[in-house]
Amino acid sequence: MTKIRRSQIPGMRFDPSDLQLVNILGRRIYNNKLSRYVTDIHNLYEQEPWLLHHVRHVKFKENEWFYFVTRKQHPGTKKTDSKRPSRKVAGSGRWKTTGSLTHIEKEGVEVGTMQHITFKANSEAEEEDEITTGWVMHEYVLNKPGFQEVVLCRIRFYPGEDNAQYAPRLEPIMIGLEREDGLENNLQNHMIGINNGVADAAFEDIQQYLDVPVETIDYDH
Repeated sequence: MTKIRRSQIPGMRFDPSDLQLVNILGRRIYNNKLSRYVTDIHNLYEQEPWLLHHVRHVKFKENEWFYFVTRKQHPGTKKTDSKRPSRKVAGSGRWKTTGSLTHIEKEGVEVGTMQHITFKANSEAEEEDEITTGWVMHEYVLNKPGFQEVVLCRIRFYPGEDNAQYAPRLEPIMIGLEREDGLENNLQNHMIGINNGVADAAFEDIQQYLDVPVETIDYDH
């Protein structure tokens, strides 16, 4: 019997927990395993986030993206094992950390951390503070020694009344569309079989058909 991932059920959204994102990152770093949802981006720190040509899976929420990001150490770092990255975007602003690290545990053992980061645009007037743009990033790092070059970032843009100029400028590159029709038909066949008595199980017991050890999905209420 063909397995159906929960993320493949029509109406579901890709909404993983912190631990699940750390798991996805670990599979990438230790096993070089790609994700159908998280893509690579190499110029995150070269342009303002609203000028990037974002890649969006059809299961993502609006104005939300997930990327494997390649970082560089801060140029002022003297220690080779320093974990401090450079997040400045030349001439326009920077990704600025806010708050303390969130420690992510699995069965009582720390497996990674999440840093909350916001993009601050430079103000034209030197005496004014940096400008809040509505762009927020959660940066996930594994609990391992030394500088980690590849991290996983969850990026969101929160539109408001005073930040329309910072909204994404380019239409996103959509992925995952080619899978929708076939997967929906596959699910319908499963449900028809269940209703006809082929499988004696209610929908809430359909977990045996779902393969969701890492990329658990919740309904988009």
